[in-house]
Amino acid sequence: MSGGHTRDARMAAPDGRGADPRRIAALGTAVLEANWRTTHTVPAPGLYPHQWSWDSSFIAVGLRRVSPRRAGQEMDALFAGQWDDGRLPQIVFDPHRDQDYAPGASFWQSTSIPGAPRHAETAGLVQPPNHAWAVWKIHQADPAESRRRSFLERSYPKLVRWHGYLTGRRDRRGSGLACIVHPWESGTDNSPLWDDVMARIPDDCRTPLNRPDLQHADAGERPSQKEYGKYFWMAERYRDHSCDDEDRDYPFLMEDPLFNTLLAVSELALADIAAELGLPAGVHRERAQRTAEALEQLYVPELGCYSARDAITGAVVRKATVNGLMPLLLPGQAHADELIATLNGPRFLGGGA
Repeated sequence: MSGGHTRDARMAAPDGRGADPRRIAALGTAVLEANWRTTHTVPAPGLYPHQWSWDSSFIAVGLRRVSPRRAGQEMDALFAGQWDDGRLPQIVFDPHRDQDYAPGASFWQSTSIPGAPRHAETAGLVQPPNHAWAVWKIHQADPAESRRRSFLERSYPKLVRWHGYLTGRRDRRGSGLACIVHPWESGTDNSPLWDDVMARIPDDCRTPLNRPDLQHADAGERPSQKEYGKYFWMAERYRDHSCDDEDRDYPFLMEDPLFNTLLAVSELALADIAAELGLPAGVHRERAQRTAEALEQLYVPELGCYSARDAITGAVVRKATVNGLMPLLLPGQAHADELIATLNGPRFLGGGA
């Protein structure tokens, strides 16, 4: 900018003291409007042209301030891709954009997998379970509209099945914690938490590694070809076992504090939803408590935070990451003081630029 100014004047507040919240809100709403695709919002028209699971939940939480009805449609579109076993898939594909993202619908071939929906093409993986939390936020934004559309009545049984899948088939260690089976399920794909396990994953996948992502982002901001080879190798193996979670020799099974914290938070949201519907809520609070208690297995005192555990070896990763701070979201967090100290310490906010 001319004159040596580095601050974007378009974002300045009328009083000159900082960014104008109204302007930020308007620009954010414009992005969501531009990315709306009849039933859902895409995270990015070029790089991410399909519907992503936990992205849609976060988007819906924002949309509820503009249009609670559209926020509800966002979740309905995602629920339409639910599998018979209860899983909410990582991606619901736009069949017209298969060549624009890899691995796409032609890779997963989900409509040929037992239990997957026949009317929608999806990935077999999942993402962090923030969905019940989002549904409850949407209801709170306009309870009258929510009740008129029976939003909670429609969503509740689907969310119960989703949580049942995670606490059942995904509790591979019997520890009370759900496992992720791929870094893409974590929401923090390239976290150092996965480095040790990724080192033992082969990179000789059979799928040709076409990289449409590099048309929209610099290679330095994307995983390497070798890393993609590992990602595809795991996805191939999971797909080739019909995504059935029964592969005893599958090499990537991680208990992640972010994933399981959001499961507990969403279980508490399910309790609120059940109470609103006049259904027993105590069972959901009890399940949230059990997950919170199981998370204590992942607390690492010397790090001052939680970490991930390799469910195959039983080893807890000795690395402090943002995932390990997520249990701060849980009410009555026993290590709140330590977590806040870690957050403000040299590894995070206190580390300087």
